[in-house]
Amino acid sequence: MERAAKIIRRSIFVLLKDFHYYITNPVILLLPFSASVLLFQSCSQTKSIFPLTRISLLDLNFSQVIFSYVISLPFALSSLVVAKASIIKNLHSHDQHKPAVSSLYKPLVSTYLCNTSLFLLLVVASNFVEKIYGLSSKSPLFVLAAGVVLYMVLTNAMIIGNLALVVAGMDDCSGYRAIHRAWLVKQGANSMALLLALPINLGFVAIESLFQYRVIRAYHLSRRANASMIVEGWLISIMFSLLIVLDTIACCLIVKSYESDRVQIEIVKEDRRISGSLQSLDELL
Repeated sequence: MERAAKIIRRSIFVLLKDFHYYITNPVILLLPFSASVLLFQSCSQTKSIFPLTRISLLDLNFSQVIFSYVISLPFALSSLVVAKASIIKNLHSHDQHKPAVSSLYKPLVSTYLCNTSLFLLLVVASNFVEKIYGLSSKSPLFVLAAGVVLYMVLTNAMIIGNLALVVAGMDDCSGYRAIHRAWLVKQGANSMALLLALPINLGFVAIESLFQYRVIRAYHLSRRANASMIVEGWLISIMFSLLIVLDTIACCLIVKSYESDRVQIEIVKEDRRISGSLQSLDELL
């Protein structure tokens, strides 16, 4: 719990320290993606199915998921990926040799597409299991338990997908190799990653609800868009973008923490090996 709280505090510190950079680069880049996600999810009047936000329980309509990804894919491959690349570039461990955003674009796109294919496979599998066993006709408690299991599986997939994008930008890998490394990172910081995902997801839910209430509801009541409605929608999209930036920063810090712990473990093993060798040499002498 302490490590998760420390990562959150450090993420907020990093965001506020370079706030002028993040608000003028990644946040602006993310605005088209954020606006498209908020508009689609509000207008479709369904629960969110995008991996960055909340996951519905046993209510994943496959055609709806496919349509959502088709709509959001152009914005994700341009707005989202470029914004994440700029964040990773700014937080790269070798400050004197920061990679160019253009060099990070291809591995991030490849990894994002792999994340998408795996997430869709999970959605197909969940729908298949639901139809086979008729979960919707079971008792409410059974449906709730099955929903919790599905939620945990998809939440873990979401965490690994977000970490994989960061790993693809920070390490020399992409696609399924980056996903495998992200899985290793999550295994090394399992509880911390889950604790970090909870407030982030709650933040996305709150912002979506705010957009639904302040923009979509106001539009349905007045049947026309006015200047104040557009400004509010723009400000809420900025809030959504800032939360994506904060989530990406947190993922970068998790990956750095994992790599630092791994280096320290290797150093300790090497010291023990050398000490053992010296002890054996002393015994021989």
